[in-house]
Amino acid sequence: MSSQTAYEARRQQIKRLMDEHFNGNEHHFASAISVSASSVGKLVRGERNITENAARHIEQHLRLPPGSMDTFNPDTPLTSSARQGPAEDQSERDEPLTTYKIRKNQIEHLIHERFAGNQAEFGRSINRPPSMVWQWLNDHRNIGEKAARKIEMYLKISSGALDTNTFGQPLPKSTRINSVEDYLKCIERSSSDAESFIKGFSANDFSTHNKTRKAVSMCLLEIGDAASSLTIHHADFISSHPDLPWATMLEMKPQLGCLDMAPGAVWETATTIVPKINEQVGFLLDDMDDDFGPTQT
Repeated sequence: MSSQTAYEARRQQIKRLMDEHFNGNEHHFASAISVSASSVGKLVRGERNITENAARHIEQHLRLPPGSMDTFNPDTPLTSSARQGPAEDQSERDEPLTTYKIRKNQIEHLIHERFAGNQAEFGRSINRPPSMVWQWLNDHRNIGEKAARKIEMYLKISSGALDTNTFGQPLPKSTRINSVEDYLKCIERSSSDAESFIKGFSANDFSTHNKTRKAVSMCLLEIGDAASSLTIHHADFISSHPDLPWATMLEMKPQLGCLDMAPGAVWETATTIVPKINEQVGFLLDDMDDDFGPTQT
């Protein structure tokens, strides 16, 4: 195979990986393979050749068999590597394999029902990189005890629910109330994600890029949802920090309830309001220990 043929095969494999597992998002794919989004963009657009070292780097990070990036056949899926990812914890090695399969099936069901099949959105909601979700679903990494309990915590599911073989039935909701810090971290994470999504876009380009606009809209919805939860469960915190734009954040939830809203409104919110929210919440998280002691539970 000539070098040029190998370059093109690798480029096609990258495009397929991005579309199938990262919702076409260059930022998420770049994060999964630990390179910059600008570098990924150049590889995809053909502005830079995908060298032997780069191909092996991608295979290693995504747990693909060595050499699998060098050939492209749209009818042949990328095969799983025989190498397994590291265990989440000691208990993972002690559990029966059926438990892993049950958790995987439950996660697939959650992604389909709650996130419209979007693995990247699911990963962000549980504070895990898209690459880890991809490895779970493609049997490169088992879902250990600690990972399962953290997923349940983030998604407000009763502890242990992911281990039950009740597919197709709604998972029981948890009665746990997240801490102030949990909600603030959600706001900060969603704000940072929104800023990263729009980076490099002009208003006109953004208005025609549906995937990016919907991803940013989802971030804004998450900010509004977290702010709403704070007002319900931690009203005293809201009243003691009137300097934060709570009203603006609360308005995001009803106003952005439809992901097909006007692009201009999403752009205006993401470029003028979100950066201020991100900065203020970041400062608040840095100072929380000094402001009101240990994290509330």
